[in-house]
Amino acid sequence: MRCVLEYWRIAPELGEALLLAGTELLSNAIRHAGDVTGSLRVTVTLAEGWLQLDVADGDPCMPCFGLDADGEAEGGRGLMIVSFLVREAGGELTAFRAGSGKVVRVRLPAV
Repeated sequence: MRCVLEYWRIAPELGEALLLAGTELLSNAIRHAGDVTGSLRVTVTLAEGWLQLDVADGDPCMPCFGLDADGEAEGGRGLMIVSFLVREAGGELTAFRAGSGKVVRVRLPAV
C-alpha cells in the first residue's frame, strides 16, 4: 500500500495515517473475523478528492468504534485511536454490511 500511495504522490503524513488505519483494520479483521470468513479484501482508491481504504470480511458482526474504551483494558483501543486520527485529518470512519459480511471504510481528503 505504501508503494501505491507514493506512486499517487500522497502527502507523507496522510499516507502514514492511512497505513496506520489499514494496519489496525486488517489486524482487527484477522483477529475477530478470521475464524468465520473465507477471505479478506483490502481496497485503496483515490477519486474525487478522497483517499479511501476498505477492509472487507465475511463476519456480519459490526465493529464498535469505542469512544468509551476501558482505560484499564490491555486492548480494545485501536479503533478509537483510528477514529480520532481520521477525524483529525478531516475524514470519516464508517462500517456497513456487505453480502454476508461487512466493510470498514476510512475516507480521508486527498489534499
